[in-house]
Amino acid sequence: MRYLRLLAVSFFMLLSIGCFQGQRAFKVNADGSGTIVDTTKLGEQAQGMLKGFADMETTTAAEKKAKQTGKYTSKAAAMGEDVTFVSVETEKDGTNVATYAFKDITKVRAPNMPSADANSTSEDEPTTFRLSKNAAGNAVLTVVTPKEKAADPSANAPKETPEAIQQQVMMVKRMMAGLKVKSVVEVNGSVIKTNGAAAVGNTVTLMELDFDALDEAA
Repeated sequence: MRYLRLLAVSFFMLLSIGCFQGQRAFKVNADGSGTIVDTTKLGEQAQGMLKGFADMETTTAAEKKAKQTGKYTSKAAAMGEDVTFVSVETEKDGTNVATYAFKDITKVRAPNMPSADANSTSEDEPTTFRLSKNAAGNAVLTVVTPKEKAADPSANAPKETPEAIQQQVMMVKRMMAGLKVKSVVEVNGSVIKTNGAAAVGNTVTLMELDFDALDEAA
């Protein structure tokens, strides 16, 4: 349940603007260059709220675009000295696709999860990368995810009953209904071997979470 509470805190800002679906894809070439592609979609209510805020602004379209570009540029800089903002596109259904580029994956320090929009930034600890070659000449990409902090052994918290745990899970599920996040690494080539939990073709899943499928066992 401690993990569940940590997730609840991490997603609080997302929940304040409605359900959220997002994927961050680290696309890496053999020379270490590549892109980070964030695909995000807010619920209809949240989209309406953001549109309302945008309509209230009295600035010109050019000024709004420049402001948006500035925010995405700042998000890129926060992911590493080598990361630059490339573009952002909004599809008809409200899906946002933001693309960032890097020349050296080992200089990238980015959280697994994308933030909801240009106005928010993930506060999660960054994932880092190492790139080398093995004896066979194949590129070896090592993904270093932040470790969860150990619980304080001096804290004598009372043991929760199964009923209390189930109530907490149900409450969180109601709060986070529709929340789905995913993080993947996609290599420009073939994955020969991986110790990742899930690999399909040239894509390895780092993390996947669907709160609609959450139960007390999680």
